[in-house]
Amino acid sequence: MKWNEMTTVKKLILVTGWIFGLAYIVFKILSLCDIDIVHQGISFAFFGVFWLSNGILQQNKIPAICYYVVAAAFFLLCLLYFLV
Repeated sequence: MKWNEMTTVKKLILVTGWIFGLAYIVFKILSLCDIDIVHQGISFAFFGVFWLSNGILQQNKIPAICYYVVAAAFFLLCLLYFLV
């Protein structure tokens, strides 16, 4: 779907998802350099938001379900990091 064809809500979801995905990549790069700014669980939650936004914007049913499963897995991983 092209940018001009999207509604304002879809544009907002897309930009939010990409910001959280980019933040996850930045946190991972900093983590590889032994600079821990945030807890590892928070970075997994950011990546879960990225996949959730992709699932919301997906028009086909099967890929959307796959994105939701990946997002749920990252949210569960986030919970495991905070509980353990």
